[in-house]
Amino acid sequence: MNNNKIYWTHPNLPNCIYDRYEKCWYQVAEEKYKSYMNDCGRIRHREQRAGRCFLTRNKIFYCNGMCDDCKFHKESELISLDYLESEDCDPLIEEIASPDPSTEQLVEDKDELEYLLEKLTEIEPNLRLIIELRRKEEGISDREIARRLGIPQRTFSDRMTRVRKMAIELRKE
Repeated sequence: MNNNKIYWTHPNLPNCIYDRYEKCWYQVAEEKYKSYMNDCGRIRHREQRAGRCFLTRNKIFYCNGMCDDCKFHKESELISLDYLESEDCDPLIEEIASPDPSTEQLVEDKDELEYLLEKLTEIEPNLRLIIELRRKEEGISDREIARRLGIPQRTFSDRMTRVRKMAIELRKE
Protein backbone atom coordinates (compact mmCIF):
# COMPACT_ATOMS: atom_id res chain seq x y z
CA MET A 1 0.00 0.00 0.00
CA ASN A 2 1.39 3.33 -1.01
CA ASN A 3 0.83 5.61 2.00
CA ASN A 4 2.71 7.88 4.37
CA LYS A 5 0.88 7.10 7.60
CA ILE A 6 1.23 3.80 9.40
CA TYR A 7 -0.68 3.11 12.64
CA TRP A 8 -0.09 0.16 14.95
CA THR A 9 -3.48 0.45 16.65
CA HIS A 10 -6.72 1.48 14.97
CA PRO A 11 -6.43 5.23 14.48
CA ASN A 12 -10.20 5.92 14.61
CA LEU A 13 -9.88 7.71 11.30
CA PRO A 14 -11.97 7.13 8.19
CA ASN A 15 -10.73 5.01 5.29
CA CYS A 16 -8.24 2.86 7.23
CA ILE A 17 -7.32 -0.58 5.97
CA TYR A 18 -5.73 -3.26 8.16
CA ASP A 19 -2.75 -5.16 6.76
CA ARG A 20 -2.88 -8.52 8.51
CA TYR A 21 0.61 -9.46 7.36
CA GLU A 22 2.29 -6.34 8.73
CA LYS A 23 -0.27 -6.07 11.57
CA CYS A 24 -0.79 -2.36 11.10
CA TRP A 25 -3.32 0.13 9.70
CA TYR A 26 -2.97 2.33 6.62
CA GLN A 27 -5.09 5.34 5.81
CA VAL A 28 -5.97 5.44 2.10
CA ALA A 29 -7.99 7.64 -0.24
CA GLU A 30 -11.76 7.19 0.01
CA GLU A 31 -12.03 5.83 -3.55
CA LYS A 32 -9.38 3.17 -2.90
CA TYR A 33 -10.98 2.30 0.43
CA LYS A 34 -14.44 1.78 -1.10
CA SER A 35 -13.05 -0.28 -3.98
CA TYR A 36 -10.98 -2.44 -1.61
CA MET A 37 -13.86 -3.00 0.83
CA ASN A 38 -16.30 -3.85 -2.00
CA ASP A 39 -13.90 -6.44 -3.43
CA CYS A 40 -13.20 -7.98 -0.02
CA GLY A 41 -16.90 -7.99 0.89
CA ARG A 42 -17.88 -9.70 -2.36
CA ILE A 43 -15.30 -12.46 -1.82
CA ARG A 44 -16.12 -12.82 1.89
CA HIS A 45 -19.88 -13.11 1.24
CA ARG A 46 -19.33 -15.74 -1.46
CA GLU A 47 -17.14 -17.78 0.88
CA GLN A 48 -19.58 -17.39 3.80
CA ARG A 49 -22.50 -18.55 1.64
CA ALA A 50 -20.43 -21.58 0.63
CA GLY A 51 -19.74 -22.33 4.32
CA ARG A 52 -15.99 -21.78 4.06
CA CYS A 53 -15.59 -18.38 5.78
CA PHE A 54 -16.22 -18.00 9.51
CA LEU A 55 -15.15 -14.38 9.89
CA THR A 56 -17.27 -12.65 12.52
CA ARG A 57 -18.73 -9.17 12.14
CA ASN A 58 -16.33 -7.62 14.65
CA LYS A 59 -13.33 -8.94 12.67
CA ILE A 60 -14.40 -7.76 9.20
CA PHE A 61 -11.36 -5.49 9.04
CA TYR A 62 -9.24 -8.68 8.99
CA CYS A 63 -10.56 -9.71 5.56
CA ASN A 64 -8.29 -8.86 2.66
CA GLY A 65 -9.96 -11.16 0.14
CA MET A 66 -7.10 -13.67 0.18
CA CYS A 67 -8.68 -16.71 1.78
CA ASP A 68 -5.88 -19.25 1.27
CA ASP A 69 -3.93 -18.21 4.37
CA CYS A 70 -6.78 -16.80 6.47
CA LYS A 71 -7.29 -18.35 9.90
CA PHE A 72 -11.07 -17.90 9.51
CA HIS A 73 -11.22 -19.90 6.25
CA LYS A 74 -12.01 -23.61 6.08
CA GLU A 75 -10.82 -25.61 3.10
CA SER A 76 -13.43 -27.02 0.78
CA GLU A 77 -13.93 -30.77 0.58
CA LEU A 78 -14.17 -30.90 -3.21
CA ILE A 79 -12.76 -33.78 -5.24
CA SER A 80 -10.97 -32.88 -8.41
CA LEU A 81 -12.20 -34.60 -11.55
CA ASP A 82 -8.54 -35.01 -12.54
CA TYR A 83 -8.03 -37.10 -9.40
CA LEU A 84 -10.70 -39.55 -10.56
CA GLU A 85 -8.70 -40.23 -13.70
CA SER A 86 -5.34 -40.53 -11.91
CA GLU A 87 -3.67 -43.74 -10.79
CA ASP A 88 -4.00 -42.67 -7.13
CA CYS A 89 -7.77 -42.88 -7.34
CA ASP A 90 -9.50 -45.82 -5.66
CA PRO A 91 -10.82 -48.06 -8.48
CA LEU A 92 -14.01 -48.67 -6.47
CA ILE A 93 -15.08 -45.06 -6.98
CA GLU A 94 -17.29 -45.20 -10.03
CA GLU A 95 -19.26 -42.04 -9.51
CA ILE A 96 -19.32 -39.02 -7.29
CA ALA A 97 -22.32 -38.83 -5.01
CA SER A 98 -24.31 -35.71 -5.66
CA PRO A 99 -23.91 -33.12 -2.92
CA ASP A 100 -27.50 -32.03 -3.63
CA PRO A 101 -30.08 -33.12 -1.07
CA SER A 102 -32.56 -35.84 -1.98
CA THR A 103 -36.14 -35.02 -2.91
CA GLU A 104 -37.28 -36.41 0.43
CA GLN A 105 -34.82 -34.15 2.27
CA LEU A 106 -36.02 -31.12 0.31
CA VAL A 107 -39.66 -31.88 1.21
CA GLU A 108 -38.74 -32.35 4.89
CA ASP A 109 -36.76 -29.10 4.90
CA LYS A 110 -39.64 -27.23 3.25
CA ASP A 111 -42.10 -28.58 5.82
CA GLU A 112 -39.75 -27.66 8.68
CA LEU A 113 -39.28 -24.16 7.25
CA GLU A 114 -43.05 -23.64 6.97
CA TYR A 115 -43.49 -24.85 10.56
CA LEU A 116 -40.75 -22.49 11.79
CA LEU A 117 -42.20 -19.54 9.87
CA GLU A 118 -45.67 -20.25 11.24
CA LYS A 119 -44.41 -20.31 14.84
CA LEU A 120 -42.11 -17.29 14.38
CA THR A 121 -44.89 -15.27 12.75
CA GLU A 122 -46.65 -15.39 16.11
CA ILE A 123 -43.86 -13.13 17.48
CA GLU A 124 -43.41 -11.00 14.37
CA PRO A 125 -46.46 -10.91 12.07
CA ASN A 126 -44.43 -9.16 9.33
CA LEU A 127 -41.71 -11.84 9.28
CA ARG A 128 -42.36 -12.94 5.69
CA LEU A 129 -42.20 -9.32 4.52
CA ILE A 130 -38.93 -8.84 6.42
CA ILE A 131 -37.46 -11.94 4.81
CA GLU A 132 -38.53 -10.71 1.36
CA LEU A 133 -36.98 -7.27 1.99
CA ARG A 134 -33.69 -8.85 3.09
CA ARG A 135 -33.70 -11.16 0.07
CA LYS A 136 -34.56 -8.50 -2.53
CA GLU A 137 -32.51 -5.62 -1.12
CA GLU A 138 -29.17 -6.98 -0.01
CA GLY A 139 -27.65 -4.84 2.71
CA ILE A 140 -30.90 -3.22 3.83
CA SER A 141 -30.53 -1.95 7.38
CA ASP A 142 -32.71 -2.77 10.36
CA ARG A 143 -33.44 0.95 10.61
CA GLU A 144 -34.83 1.01 7.05
CA ILE A 145 -36.95 -2.12 7.60
CA ALA A 146 -38.36 -0.66 10.84
CA ARG A 147 -39.15 2.59 9.01
CA ARG A 148 -41.01 0.71 6.26
CA LEU A 149 -42.96 -1.29 8.86
CA GLY A 150 -43.78 1.91 10.74
CA ILE A 151 -42.32 0.79 14.07
CA PRO A 152 -39.42 2.08 16.19
CA GLN A 153 -36.04 0.52 15.42
CA ARG A 154 -35.62 -0.65 19.03
CA THR A 155 -38.96 -2.50 18.86
CA PHE A 156 -37.91 -4.10 15.61
CA SER A 157 -34.52 -5.15 17.07
CA ASP A 158 -36.16 -6.62 20.17
CA ARG A 159 -38.60 -8.62 18.05
CA MET A 160 -35.79 -9.94 15.82
CA THR A 161 -33.83 -11.01 18.92
CA ARG A 162 -36.87 -12.91 20.19
CA VAL A 163 -37.40 -14.45 16.74
CA ARG A 164 -33.77 -15.66 16.61
CA LYS A 165 -33.96 -17.15 20.12
CA MET A 166 -37.24 -18.89 19.38
CA ALA A 167 -35.88 -20.22 16.06
CA ILE A 168 -32.95 -21.79 17.91
CA GLU A 169 -35.32 -23.38 20.44
CA LEU A 170 -37.65 -24.67 17.73
CA ARG A 171 -34.72 -26.18 15.80
CA LYS A 172 -33.72 -28.13 18.93
CA GLU A 173 -37.15 -29.80 19.07
